[in-house]
Amino acid sequence: MKRIVILADGTYPSSERTLKILRNADLLICCDGAAEKAISRGVIPDFIAGDMDSMPIELQREYSDIIRKSDNQDTNDLTKAVDLATSFNPAQVTILGATGRREDHTLGNISLLAEYAQECPFPVDMVTDHGRFFTINDSTSFDAVPGTAISFFTFDQSLKITSKGLEYPLDEVIFDSLWKASLNIVSESTVSLEFSHPAIVLIFEAE
Repeated sequence: MKRIVILADGTYPSSERTLKILRNADLLICCDGAAEKAISRGVIPDFIAGDMDSMPIELQREYSDIIRKSDNQDTNDLTKAVDLATSFNPAQVTILGATGRREDHTLGNISLLAEYAQECPFPVDMVTDHGRFFTINDSTSFDAVPGTAISFFTFDQSLKITSKGLEYPLDEVIFDSLWKASLNIVSESTVSLEFSHPAIVLIFEAE
């Protein structure tokens, strides 16, 4: 299976980019809180994941055949959806609707990308109406559009990064605060990053 899309219970996607991803999903999993929003818009998921505390009982009855309920309170609904996606061996998982509304949910959902980077055998990214979050864990290069705003976040204060293709090189950055490598700008069509050692880095690329 190529790409599984997970729709979380944040702000419903509205940009052309996010709606296209939603339409073109090879398989769509809704977190239980997002299912009602999707269904009311005529978007019927392949599966609904979560503990079902945010889904009306009448909808649970109507869509019982596609509900995959988990009562595990050690994970949130987004992780329950990612766990379900893992069972299909996807090439990629893209998360939509994970930001907006409550800020605590937004921060929690974004932080989970670092966990998924360590645990999932496939790439997981998060696309919003304003850009895309993705993770890397070692030296790499990737295509980018010059002029694009880009930010880098890591909790590894010992990490050193040598960069090419950015307006503000990361070579002298000490990652002792999350804002330190934010609000950069892509200057070339390829961004190259050389790490001093493997580490999880979260990247936000604005649309």
